[in-house]
Order: sequence, then structure tokens, then C-alpha cells
Amino acid sequence: MTHGWKVWARIGGAGLALALAASACGGSSNDNKNNSKQGSGKQGGTLHYLTIADFEHLDGGQIYVSNELNVAPLIYRTLTAYKHVSGAEGGKVVGDLAKDYTKSSDCTTWTFHLRDGLKYEDGTAIKPEDIKYAIERTFTDEIANGPTYAKDYIQGGDTYKGPYTDPTGDLSGIKISGTTMTFKLVKPVCDFDYTVAFPFTAPVPKAKDTKLDYDNHPVSSGPYKIQSYERDKQLVLVRNDQWKKDTDPVRPAYPDKVVFDVNLQTETLIQRLINDQGDDQFAVTDTSATAAEMPQVAGKPQVKSRLLNYGDGSAWYIGINTTKVTNIAVRKALNMMVDRDSAIASLGGPVAGDPANGFTAPNMPTYRKFDLYKPGKSGDVAKAKQTLQAAGVSMPVTLTFAYADNPLTKGIFEALQRGYEREGVFKINADPVQPKVYYTTVGKPATEPDLVFVGWGADWTSGSTVVPPLMDGKQIKPAGNQNYSQLNDPEINNKMYDIEKMTDNDKAQKAWADLEQEILKKDAPIVPIYYRKSRILHGSKVTCVYNHPYYNAYDLSSCSVG
Repeated sequence: MTHGWKVWARIGGAGLALALAASACGGSSNDNKNNSKQGSGKQGGTLHYLTIADFEHLDGGQIYVSNELNVAPLIYRTLTAYKHVSGAEGGKVVGDLAKDYTKSSDCTTWTFHLRDGLKYEDGTAIKPEDIKYAIERTFTDEIANGPTYAKDYIQGGDTYKGPYTDPTGDLSGIKISGTTMTFKLVKPVCDFDYTVAFPFTAPVPKAKDTKLDYDNHPVSSGPYKIQSYERDKQLVLVRNDQWKKDTDPVRPAYPDKVVFDVNLQTETLIQRLINDQGDDQFAVTDTSATAAEMPQVAGKPQVKSRLLNYGDGSAWYIGINTTKVTNIAVRKALNMMVDRDSAIASLGGPVAGDPANGFTAPNMPTYRKFDLYKPGKSGDVAKAKQTLQAAGVSMPVTLTFAYADNPLTKGIFEALQRGYEREGVFKINADPVQPKVYYTTVGKPATEPDLVFVGWGADWTSGSTVVPPLMDGKQIKPAGNQNYSQLNDPEINNKMYDIEKMTDNDKAQKAWADLEQEILKKDAPIVPIYYRKSRILHGSKVTCVYNHPYYNAYDLSSCSVG
């Protein structure tokens, strides 16, 4: 499951080397199963993390990108949490701050009982009121980049404006009695325990809420706290001595320190891991090896043994801004003419991913294989031209295309640009955006360009975490938006709301799959490009390395060094 697996997909979720996909979770496969190791780790030492961009957010209420979701369990505890184990078990949630929880028969009331002895890094007690406040602050305009499930699910969320705007009010759908929290939902949500695994349920002491500045030094409730954070350079986490293992059944937390070196050049980073010298022997990354570097990796057994190559559960696509590209003929022509093979070839070919036909990845129960616009391997130029001519559209059609400005994503953009500009059908103008602020930038509908290149992985294994976040018009918001197509089709919206009421999961998943195809046929709001495979290395002295099915990267909470 990759949010943003923001991986840079927006779990919602996909590998930093590309652009960050938006959120996400969901199982994934590891093509090098012999390289996926798990066992009892070693206590102590320093784990190093090498990456090409700084984190957009460390505030739990703002986190919705896969690389941030992987870091969050080091700093935060949440009501529930994913198991830090490999395989299918890692895709399951258990109680974290909550020692246990129950749901009503209709899935509209959930009750969580908190553990005893929970403390922040300063030794003060964690209270259920702090968790409620953490959720409430995500209703404000300032804390806008996280998931919207709280607003969509919890009673009172349709009118509540958050504590900054309404300091005397509260979110009526959350009630507290002692150490018990009860959530009243506006509709059945039978997997709400997965919803509250997101970091927006990490407690925030109201007196220490610095609003936007909370990104720079959030208060730790997890096994590590921030020692120092120099933006665009380095984040250092050290042991939180107030965290007690006997209150935390989830996190192994083996190293004494975790050092994040950010804003590294892709080629330099990968070469360091190939060379495996000094501190790099104790390092992991979320950045995929490039096509140029793969011969060095695959051709050396001692390097290949440190490689994970797997489908990471993210679907990458061109989001078409339907408020600007209003002509359906233009949107369909973009689908007919897309040169997917060249885009994937720019990454190194099939080792980097497979051609996509929709916005749901193959690891999902709602995935279906279909071919609506039949572009072939490299796009049908003649068919695109005929479609535009029949609709009276003059050529070339000029469009502006935003992408995260790193080498891999730039290569994809240039391949797509060349394909679209054949025979003067389209004129594609580049709009490169710094990777560290990419999703924040394209997530503002008022300034979003015609086209954006984005990735998405499901928040958990249900179509409800793919179709509504990406296509529900009511989920469009002025900042932190994930409906990159800005699609607001009343007929489609109503069908989503009908599916959300279903309590038969099998029928609901089939309905989500059918609705995806209907959206692509009726509105053509995206152009599917590829389902990504990540190719990430680790140093020779990192142990307990495996691809976690939720984070779709090395599980930082389980890595050890020695």
C-alpha cells in the first residue's frame, strides 16, 4: 500500500526517485525474494537513510506521502498501527495507542481503549484529548495536506472548522470517557481501524501546537525524537527515553540513532550504495537505481544481493485538469496518443514497471485489465487526430504539463512530450516543480496546470481508498487536494456514495472496479502510464531488510545495523 506510497506516491503515496506518488498501502511482490530478510535484529548503532529530497511534512496531520509514512512510526504512535513484519501480515493493523477496540454491528460506532503509561518525549502523559485535538486540527485550512477521511467519516465533520477557527467548539463525533474514545460515523466504515492508523491520529499536545511550524519539530510519542533538523540537508533522530517497549507491541526500534541525509543527487546516492563504504554500509534508501546504474547492480553478485526489485503498488498517470481541459475529445485524444513504451523505456524498460490501463494498481482486489482507448505500445497518432478533427479542435493543442523536477521524472516527461508532439497534434509546455514541494504545489486547484504527473497507491486494500480520493468532486479542497483531475461529475459522485453504503465487501469491491472503468470511459480524466517497480539498495551491514507491504520500501521501524 503506498500513500503519496507518496516511494513518493500519495499513499495516498511511490519511490522518491520518481516523483513521490500520493498515499497508499496494499500488498506488493518482491522479485528477489532471497534478498528479503527478517529476523531478530540487533540493538544499537546508527541507521542511515539516503534520499533525493527533503520531506514535505513531518507534522502527522499533514503526512500523506509514502516516504513520510515510513518515517512517521519512528516519531509517532497512532490509535492503530501496521505490523512491522514482512509479507501479508505486515498489511494488517493492530492496536497501538489503543490496547483494544470494538465496532458496532453496523460499523458506525467504534470504541478505542487506550493503554496505560503512554508518554511524550518530555515525560508528560498522553491523553485521549490530545488524540482528539490532533484529529480536530486537520479540519483547519492550515493543516490541509493529509487524508480527508476524518472529515468524510466522523459525525460533525461536514460543518466543523477546526480549533484555530472555532476554539470553543469541538468535533461532536468523538466522545471521551476516561481513557476511552468513541467515534460516531456518518456511514458504515467497517475498516475504520485502518483509517486511524494514519499519523493524523498521533497525539498533539495543544499547548505545543505551533501550527505550520509543527512540521519542523513535532512532539514525539514514539521511540525516537528529533535531535536536529536542518531543512534540505539532514534530519537526526535519537532515542526517546520516555518511550517504553513494554507499552508498544508494534515497533522493534533497534538502532539508537537514525540519520536522514536529504537532497542528494540520484547518481551519487546510488553509486555510494553500490560502493558500500563507511557509513553507507549502514544505509538504506527509497530511491530507485536508474537504468544507467542497473548494469552495475545486476552485474555484480555482491551488489545484486543487496537489491529489492518489486511492484510497489503504485499506479502512475497523467492527471488531466478537467476544469481547464474541458473538451472530452482532447482528453480522449491524450489517451489514444500516449507513448507508454517510451516513457517506461526512459526508466530502463520492464524492470522499472508495466504499462498501466487505469488508476488502480494490480495488487488491489479491484484491479481489472482492460484497454479502453487502444493506444497500442506507442500511441495511435492517426486516431487521436481524427478524434480532434471530428470535434472541431484546432491543432496543435497547447497544454502545460507539471512534473517533479528530478532526473527520472524529467525523463518520463520528455518521452511523453515527444510522443504527443508528433505530427503537430499537441504542443506540450514543461512546468518543472521542485520535488520536495511537488504535491503541495499541484495539490492547489486554483493554480494547477492542464496536466500533472502523479502516482497513487491505495491507503489499504479497498477501492474506497482509490476511487473517491481521486475522483469524488466533494473531496476537492483548496490545498492538499488529491483529485488532480478536479473531476466533479454528479452522476459519478452519487454512485460512489451508494457503494460506500454497501456492507458486503465483495460486492463493494466489484462495484468500485466497475465504476473505475465507467469513469475512464465517460470522463477520460486521466492518462494511465505505468505500474511502478522499485529497485532499491541497502548497505551490507543493514539487517532485517524486507519490502514492507504497506510502506512499499524498507521498513525503517524494523531495520537494524551491525
